[in-house]
Amino acid sequence: MTGIQSLVFANLDRSGTSIAELARRIGVTRQTMHETVRSIRDAELVEIRADPTNRRRKLVVLTEIGQANVAAAAHLSTDLERELSHRIGADRVAVLRDALEVD
Repeated sequence: MTGIQSLVFANLDRSGTSIAELARRIGVTRQTMHETVRSIRDAELVEIRADPTNRRRKLVVLTEIGQANVAAAAHLSTDLERELSHRIGADRVAVLRDALEVD
């Protein structure tokens, strides 16, 4: 999985997110986001649905497989953070998290 593909999962809203909005949030062109979403869709991790509030807009939505992958990644992240806290201490992990979350 590429970095942009990972960012798509991090920026998807539960109800779905438009390709234009994903491109804006991630800071790439709409063309790049279309290509990225196409590759993730081909892997059956997301699907494209009509937006119920705007007939002209399409939303990127996680499939069941995509949801399972996101849940597994979250579980793994929790496990890794727990292990890191055990090794270096919770205070250092909190400082590390703060540093990593800087825009």
